[in-house]
Amino acid sequence: MSNIKVLAIENTTGFGGAEIQLGLLAEGLNNNGIYFHVLSNEKKLKEFLDEKGVDSTLIDFSIYEMSNKKNFIFSFLKWSFYISKFKKILEKFRDEKGINTIYIASFNERIFLSSLIKKMGFKLVWMEHADLYDWAHSKNPLPMIFYKNAAEKVDKVISPSSAGRNSVINDAKVKPDKAIIVLNGIPLVSRDSLKEYRNKGIEIRAKLNLENKFLISSLSRLSPEKGQEYLLKAIKNLKDKGFNIYCLIMGKGPSKKSLVNLCNELNLAEQVNFLGFVSDKEKLAILSASDVFCFPSVWQMEGFGLVSAEAMMMNTPVIASRVGGIPDVIRDKENGILVEPKNVEQLSDKIELIYRDIKLRIKLAEKGREYVEKIFNADRMVRETKKILEEVLD
Repeated sequence: MSNIKVLAIENTTGFGGAEIQLGLLAEGLNNNGIYFHVLSNEKKLKEFLDEKGVDSTLIDFSIYEMSNKKNFIFSFLKWSFYISKFKKILEKFRDEKGINTIYIASFNERIFLSSLIKKMGFKLVWMEHADLYDWAHSKNPLPMIFYKNAAEKVDKVISPSSAGRNSVINDAKVKPDKAIIVLNGIPLVSRDSLKEYRNKGIEIRAKLNLENKFLISSLSRLSPEKGQEYLLKAIKNLKDKGFNIYCLIMGKGPSKKSLVNLCNELNLAEQVNFLGFVSDKEKLAILSASDVFCFPSVWQMEGFGLVSAEAMMMNTPVIASRVGGIPDVIRDKENGILVEPKNVEQLSDKIELIYRDIKLRIKLAEKGREYVEKIFNADRMVRETKKILEEVLD
């Protein structure tokens, strides 16, 4: 067993790709001799970690979201209370578990806890999933001012994309030798298992009477930054051109009602189905049976785009927006197709291209699978992160 003992802090507003990645990393590091304990306010994350045999602790408080100046001021006023509670937690983990390294995966905690963590003698590693552009150019400068101050305390910053690394260097002024790219990884479905998932996907298509449809799939949190409205408008364009298409949209979120309303306004009730939450097996089956997967995010702070890599893994061509860390996953016209965010015409044109060109569809599907096998495997992610943790504690 290594002498590295890590407490990861992840306070979040939901369970998504970043939380899944944290769980995979925790499981892998534990299996490689590093004790990794997760502290979070998210019940679904704890359940996910419990299934993987990863130690975790659920806390019932979280610093307020900093999306506007009012919220930031509210957070600031709670600072002393927040710091006091966390100091006791950190002391307990240091004394009872021998924790010597803190890994912070959430924005607010990086700002409010980094100074305390260093004063207490811990090593400090950040996971910065996002490009900080929106924060750096926000009308409210306070969060970024505090972020830069906190960044002076960090030992290493890990980012899953070149966009994220460049941003922490340029926007947060982190020294280049402290900012390291570790591409995310996913549990790889073997090629032998692809046929099984494909058959399950075909059953789902048959159940929904989609055998003869060109099937588009999409999966993400239903919220404005994920860009589902632009996908719906692209489908409207294709419908008006007479294409025999259908779209399955997986995921839950606050935009569900407005997206359903938009779907009705565009007269797409016969072309779109909102499936809500789906299990991992259902997700992979649907991805496998899809003719194309679309990830139309408009969020410049988009991190890895986990589901895009999963679609590639399942031999499905991917069309995704050129935002955040997505270009580290999708190499345009090599293993997928990139489009500009919010560009409905371009998105519909590229879906049409995949619709018409079967050879291109097959090529992108195979190249995507090869790329995921080579680059985005979880063992590599764990190995590279372990090396960073060892260097920090050395």
